[in-house]
Amino acid sequence: MEKQFRVIENLIQQCEEVINCGDAGQEGELIQRWVLLKARCAAPVKRLWISSLTEEAIRNGFQALKDAAQYDNLYAAGSARAIGDWLLV
Repeated sequence: MEKQFRVIENLIQQCEEVINCGDAGQEGELIQRWVLLKARCAAPVKRLWISSLTEEAIRNGFQALKDAAQYDNLYAAGSARAIGDWLLV
């Protein structure tokens, strides 16, 4: 897993823009943000938000990419949930 993360980290360091294609929802947003944080992503991030994997939905989603900052509250909610889960274990 470490080897694969290093590949991702290297790619993130070289790119001009990142498109977050993680699962739509708190957990997907949280996981992707954690990966980007750990990889020290400095590139602008866009968010692909789709609920279907049909070709049409994917095409429409890429035509309607949003700035990742629009999902900051979702990330905050996911973080709060993860912290709460950890405290209750």
